[in-house]
Amino acid sequence: MFSTRLTQLIAANQIAGAIWVALATLIFGVSHDSALEIVLAVALALSGLVGGVLALRSSRVGITILVVVLLLQIIRFANAAFAWQFYLGATWRLTIQPTAGTDFGFEGLFSITPWPVGGRSLLELNLTALLTSIYLLFRLYRARFQEAVIPIAPHDQEPRS
Repeated sequence: MFSTRLTQLIAANQIAGAIWVALATLIFGVSHDSALEIVLAVALALSGLVGGVLALRSSRVGITILVVVLLLQIIRFANAAFAWQFYLGATWRLTIQPTAGTDFGFEGLFSITPWPVGGRSLLELNLTALLTSIYLLFRLYRARFQEAVIPIAPHDQEPRS
């Protein structure tokens, strides 16, 4: 019961973040007018939305989609040429570079951008995405294992002709 409710909470969090990203991208666009970034933002938002809705119904496919979307949210980085940022929903981030620290909040953010000239390197870990993806992977593994172990009752088998 608890694991189902926790999965539904994770799904609702991702749905809320996905709606935020989709609306923000479609209404406001992106600052540097990148068509690829808009397409990727909408595709990732739709993936989070579809995966979340399916996971609310305890669907394995939905949980698997959520795991993929969460894995893409674990690392935020930037170097002299490129930056990647993707968050859906509640986040708790650990900044490793340029200075160590933590930050938390609720965000719907997607950005693939050229990093500003002279910008310092950045590396953050989204601990929320890391921990929830580990939990969902464990839940998928446990469900698969339980399905393989539970024998079929004799009255459930089809009669042989």
